[in-house]
Amino acid sequence: MQSENTVGGIFDKVQLTKLLINTLKDLGYNTSAKSLQQESGGIQIESNGVQKLFTYIKLGQYETIDFDMLNALSLRQNSSYNHGDIEHTPVNVKTMNINNIISRDLNTVAIIDNFEIQYNIFDQYYNETDFDMDILGRFRNVLEIMILINKQFFLELIYEIKDIPTAVIFLRTVVRKYLTLWDTVLSGLQTNIIDEEMIFTPDKILRELSSILTMPEAHQDIPGSTSWSGSVTESRQTLIERIAFYINPNDLVPQGRLIELLKQAIKYQRSCNISTVFDEDNTLDNEKDQHVSLLQNNLSDFERINFSEQKAISANRNEIWYLEFSPNGRYLAAAIANVIHGRKVLIYDVQNDFKILKILKGNDQSILFLSFSDDSRYLVSCSFNENTNIYDLESHGEVVEINNEYQVVPSEAPRMREVDFNGKKRLEETVETEIIEPFDSFAIPAKKLEVKESSSSNTPSTSAAPESTTSSHGTTDNIEEKKERSLRSWCCDWFHTEKHKGKLIVGSPDRDVVIYDTNTRSIIYKWSQNWTIRRVKTGNFNNGRDEFTNFSESTIASVFYSSADYADYLKEEDFPRIHSLKISYDDKYLLLMTHVGTIMVFNISTLPTNEEMKSMDPPNIINHIFKLENKLKVGNNITCISLPARNCPNTNKLSSLVLVNVQKNELQLWDYKQNVMIQKYYGQKQQEFIIRSCFGLDNKLVVSGSEDGKVYVWDLLKGNIVGILLGHVKELAPTRHFHLFLTRENKNCNVVAWNPTNKYMFASGGDDGLIKIWKVTID
Repeated sequence: MQSENTVGGIFDKVQLTKLLINTLKDLGYNTSAKSLQQESGGIQIESNGVQKLFTYIKLGQYETIDFDMLNALSLRQNSSYNHGDIEHTPVNVKTMNINNIISRDLNTVAIIDNFEIQYNIFDQYYNETDFDMDILGRFRNVLEIMILINKQFFLELIYEIKDIPTAVIFLRTVVRKYLTLWDTVLSGLQTNIIDEEMIFTPDKILRELSSILTMPEAHQDIPGSTSWSGSVTESRQTLIERIAFYINPNDLVPQGRLIELLKQAIKYQRSCNISTVFDEDNTLDNEKDQHVSLLQNNLSDFERINFSEQKAISANRNEIWYLEFSPNGRYLAAAIANVIHGRKVLIYDVQNDFKILKILKGNDQSILFLSFSDDSRYLVSCSFNENTNIYDLESHGEVVEINNEYQVVPSEAPRMREVDFNGKKRLEETVETEIIEPFDSFAIPAKKLEVKESSSSNTPSTSAAPESTTSSHGTTDNIEEKKERSLRSWCCDWFHTEKHKGKLIVGSPDRDVVIYDTNTRSIIYKWSQNWTIRRVKTGNFNNGRDEFTNFSESTIASVFYSSADYADYLKEEDFPRIHSLKISYDDKYLLLMTHVGTIMVFNISTLPTNEEMKSMDPPNIINHIFKLENKLKVGNNITCISLPARNCPNTNKLSSLVLVNVQKNELQLWDYKQNVMIQKYYGQKQQEFIIRSCFGLDNKLVVSGSEDGKVYVWDLLKGNIVGILLGHVKELAPTRHFHLFLTRENKNCNVVAWNPTNKYMFASGGDDGLIKIWKVTID
């Protein structure tokens, strides 16, 4: 049965009334607050003792404040705090019925005499009372309040009355004694909260007040300062706010308490919603245009976030294997497996309704990987074969007319014509575009790179790809290499910083990784030629496990074979097959996705810069040493790794994360620096094919394709699904050459890519031959 003194059976009626009166005053409804106070029988939002103390402070009547008044206050439990570290609760002047009070002249003699008398009372009380910890803690709080009042009077002597001699005497004869007693009380509590970083301590208060004496101007009107707040009225109000922290809420309702309770209720609702993807503190406190309804439960983010298809682009009605937005957001590159007209890379103009800007020529097999340079000018393509092609998107090529299926048509053909499509008539429109060829092309040599001594000490030598595999622009003068087959290149990534501009790393499933420098058009490093396994057989080193390194044999021998404490030996083992790779945005780490379910993390911060490379004669980068920092044991077949997007508010916090697509049917989020898996994401289908994923919406979401043709969206941190989009669930539509396509059951969404400059746009590509552009909206 509900008590007369409770509301809803659990809330105290008096407390609720105090909240309402306080809120009405905060909102400016003073008449209504007064009426409610009278109707409730005179309930006050502050006790008489609190109101009296604050009135004396506002009037500057410090001579009337005594130990009995402070000791009679109802204080919070464990209310002592580090002033400056904890945000105190502001107190509204209106709640104390002392509006428009004008401070009178201070009676400095009476005030100093009173503070000396009160010190003797404090000291006597401390020495004559048998304290337990609770009582001693309360005495400490009362003493701290008196010290705050002493400090305020000291500041007024300097800044308001400008009586420096009296301030000096007051500090030496009164304040020092209070601080000494405070320090003794803290020692009696045996507390460990006093440390060098705390602002409100006896030593630091004494140093601060002494410093103010010598340089008053340096401590005046400093935002966030514990000293003078600008004027005597403002400074006294600040003192009241600090003392308010000690007061029991039953005796003083904190300003804005009802608003704070409402915020907590909304945060709780959102925390119970498994679909939330937003930072509640940010949306409630920082977004000025964020409105929250108080008349109904807060809507879930699943209901607030929406995904809509903005555009579907036909890409020659063939499978889309890879999509990549340029860093500046202007281009969308698409790799298309075209079985009729050769394998193509199409460049779409994002700012011009995704019109085809360029077609990249020179890829005679299907493209597996694309990567834009950091300045968005260059694009690298890696295909099934050995050649890695590099394109300059600012270059120009042959201007051609293409039709709806991106077939080149004669220039004299009409722009609009009627064609037969599977027995039906339709209009075909031709558009003008350019076909460009790679400006550079190279392949990974199967043999080790070897550098000869430079023929001239004034001419730095550079390594280059072998003659049989280098581009027409390359050179092989400094490489001794037998003509052998080249290795396939399946993945690549550019360096990002200015000091390594023009360099890229290419990985091969034929067990190698190389660094290529477009500045010299040469391969300057091969991982496989510096690769060994060190096995520790005895001793305590590494507990006898295998450790993968890229130390050279001679280096390991010199370090370990000379020690009698360990029995080590070197075991030759092939470098792993590399199916994907990423370079961290600071160019310090290289992540290699291997064929054995691991991700190797190399520290590449020691790579010589472009300027350092120029001064090497001969270059010694071929035998450089890179440390293997970590090896993430994912344990299953990995099809894709992705890094968080750049230039987002949380990029720095997420800089060590890597997103991994794993067979079967899951994604994993790892911290590659700590070698810890953070989260898993379930729901999408992935059993046979390469499915790619990415981060989205300022790195708050995880997005992935799926073998059921859908696009799956998860919350990054919580791992719950927030969207499932029917993106590519239809089978590949026939073209005029439909007889060449075999019937198949898979309806893959192979790849997703998020626009780095438009956090509300992303693209997906699938086996249906469509590129879909999606828009994110938040209600």
